[in-house]
Amino acid sequence: MKPGFHELKPWPEFFNDVWSGDKTFELRIDDKGFRAGDLLKFREWSKVGGYTGREITATVTFITSGLGLEKDWIIMSLSHFFLKPKD
Repeated sequence: MKPGFHELKPWPEFFNDVWSGDKTFELRIDDKGFRAGDLLKFREWSKVGGYTGREITATVTFITSGLGLEKDWIIMSLSHFFLKPKD
């Protein structure tokens, strides 16, 4: 199967943890059919000003579900980060 591509718009307080490298996973409802090998583009979204211009592209390396998670929730392990600062 061909890897998927998904755009996500996290708020700054969540985006910053991925940007700094402190967070290498994503907990989400699996509403997009995420798979290992997919690319995720995080576009920082401010509730006040909209998109900030900062972006992160990462590869999903592993997905887990169940194990005490609510139905339809998954945890995705991320790697190969590409950071795009504001223009």
